[in-house]
Amino acid sequence: MITGKLEILKKDVVIKTFTATCGFEKIRSIFSEGETFSELRYKGLIVVRNNIETQMAQEKIFFSQLTAFDK
Repeated sequence: MITGKLEILKKDVVIKTFTATCGFEKIRSIFSEGETFSELRYKGLIVVRNNIETQMAQEKIFFSQLTAFDK
């Protein structure tokens, strides 16, 4: 299981948290060992990153308001 967490801070206060998790299985057969654990972990990290980026894209209004208050 791969888990990722991104916290948005403003003056040492967490104002938004994004989390994502990716589960996977390693299956072997007599014909193939399949992917290595490193390859699976790498793919899981990419999936978690993409999920958090998608969540952030859905929060465009939140981020625009956040920067608007700083001006």
